[in-house]
Amino acid sequence: MLSNVLHAFRTEFGTSTLIPPHNFIDEVVVARYTAEGFHLSRALMNHEVAAHGLDPTSPDHRAEAKRRRPRYPAGPAMVLYQTASVAARDMSRTNPRDLASSVMSVAGPAGMGVITFHWWDFLHDSGEINEAFTTFAAQFLDACQQLGSDEFTTITNLASNLQDDR
Repeated sequence: MLSNVLHAFRTEFGTSTLIPPHNFIDEVVVARYTAEGFHLSRALMNHEVAAHGLDPTSPDHRAEAKRRRPRYPAGPAMVLYQTASVAARDMSRTNPRDLASSVMSVAGPAGMGVITFHWWDFLHDSGEINEAFTTFAAQFLDACQQLGSDEFTTITNLASNLQDDR
């Protein structure tokens, strides 16, 4: 079923990216879909952090692992690690500038960053726009740009551009 959906989305919308729920995906599934040219965007798994000799329970070590290897080619596709997921819950924990600083401390040295937003955070349960989160997200992206991010694009376009640079 997943294969049918991915192929239908590629045909219908021109997208070729798989972002697994909760960022877990079996390595056999990764191999299958990257071999078919589908890019993958996901979190760095604990064993991948440990492979760098780093502690996967440490946020600083996880960030360092992303700096060292923010992506890798997988056949005709790319696997891109998510630098950060920005959610409505972040508004109560931090401000846009500090969050951007944290993200750019990884993305800058890595030469790229992948930021994930969940579409549902932009809406209230009523279906109305969540203006507070929309403003937070805009201020966050603006702060990233002020801190050196010179381009924003989709994961599919980023992966394709990185493939061209191989």
